[in-house]
Amino acid sequence: MSVHTSTVTTKGQTTVPEPIRAAMGLQVGKVLVWELTSGEDGKQRLTVHPSPELDDLAGRLSSTVPFAGIEQEKQAARRARTDGAANRDKRSQRR
Repeated sequence: MSVHTSTVTTKGQTTVPEPIRAAMGLQVGKVLVWELTSGEDGKQRLTVHPSPELDDLAGRLSSTVPFAGIEQEKQAARRARTDGAANRDKRSQRR
């Protein structure tokens, strides 16, 4: 375990220490997720981790429905947008 410190500025900002940036491969612009949890002992714990990249999420969602193909998916999305717009128009006419 390594321990490093940083100071919170008046703007609520802090600098991630260089050894941590290097160890985690953090680059400029990387989004960090800050998670605050309460332990069973009542103490607050802060966990900071990089936000997952889109590529990291690939394959995380499973489905029993076979993939129809990109063109079929695009057509389904167009139909859904068209149906949604038609439903909004109907609701606005009732008002």
